[in-house]
Amino acid sequence: MTVSAAMDSYDVIIVGAGTNGLGAAYHATARGLKTLLIDQYDIPNSVNSSKGIERIFRIMYAQPSQIRITESAYALWHAIQAAYGTEILAPEELLFFGHSDAPPTPEGNLQQAAEAMSRMGIPYVTLDSPAQIAARFPVLNPATMPSTYIGLVQRQGASINVQASHQAMLALANATGHLTMMSQTKVTQISPDGTGYLVSTLAGSVSQDFFAEHLIVCAGVWANDALQGLGLRQSPDWKIWQMTYAYWRVQGGAHMPLWYEFGNTPTNPDGLFYGFPKLDFAPDGLVKMSADYTNTILEDPSGITSTPDPRILSDLVDHLGRLFVPGVIDVPNHQNAGTCLYSMSPDTNLVIGKIPDLGGSAGSAFQNASMCIMASGRGFKYAPIFGRVLVELAVDGESTYTPDLEEFDSFRGGLFVPATT
Repeated sequence: MTVSAAMDSYDVIIVGAGTNGLGAAYHATARGLKTLLIDQYDIPNSVNSSKGIERIFRIMYAQPSQIRITESAYALWHAIQAAYGTEILAPEELLFFGHSDAPPTPEGNLQQAAEAMSRMGIPYVTLDSPAQIAARFPVLNPATMPSTYIGLVQRQGASINVQASHQAMLALANATGHLTMMSQTKVTQISPDGTGYLVSTLAGSVSQDFFAEHLIVCAGVWANDALQGLGLRQSPDWKIWQMTYAYWRVQGGAHMPLWYEFGNTPTNPDGLFYGFPKLDFAPDGLVKMSADYTNTILEDPSGITSTPDPRILSDLVDHLGRLFVPGVIDVPNHQNAGTCLYSMSPDTNLVIGKIPDLGGSAGSAFQNASMCIMASGRGFKYAPIFGRVLVELAVDGESTYTPDLEEFDSFRGGLFVPATT
């Protein structure tokens, strides 16, 4: 039997306690707003997109707007790190390398990144050949790189400590005294009533309604469930990419760079790969490396599994065996293989902004509400700045960062369709 409880009211309700939900809670509570943070899993979220050990931070982007956003995020990460007292960013220069004429990818390409950084006066170093790449990073094998390979090195790279970042934002929000959390609690309905939002939840057999004047939705790949009550759902062109990663043991004292490769393999002409250095907060002696593509594309979260793709693991073993000097890593024996999720919009870009009201006039939005629903796996570095943007949009109605977020605009075509009853 379902048990009902009395309704509590808040200034802000945040649906989803992944990285961006925590970022929003951090900023909302810092403003003194009575905040309710809800997640159907644990808080911090231990499932899929927000789980794991490390993420890449970079300001090396192909778009000046994204460079500006990450520069702000960089400052905020350091502020959070200082306030919490634990290292969140482990600094390491970042190597982009690959074909000089590689076509644009969801991450841009080398030529675009160099042009954007030059335009903005961001310092970087160009490595003009495989020999120069290997001279700076001796673990890489110049003999197996295509002759067209070049490299870009930018010093403001870092590895983000995922668990420390979650713990920091949560602890700082809690310390304000303005945060209430509900984990293992599913949001079953969001209903606007003209003055705010009624959010219905179910925790086990207990149903409970909450009210807030302001709403922030950070529901990740479960966005359709959250948006249904607002008459909105993602278009059929949205997909969920289930990604595969693994860890390798580094032999001896070899120094592994933080790297992203725009390259290819004999079996995959569009292969994108990345990897991390040794990290104090990662498994001892192991480094994470992954392919930034997938064979597992899902229509719905119900298809998610925790089973790594053996084809991707085979690609990685084959490719890493050529990429690195023999003996640097124990290539055949990967460990701790796992999966994570990318929520992919039709144009592959992130989505952050106000929530479109498809029942109103063209371009109308729900008042006092915002969302970030496509940052899974790719937007971690933005979390402190996205949290601020989400609170500004929901509470103030506008954000000072809006001009740099046009590429991520929630009103661009092809994203949403009316929800069916």
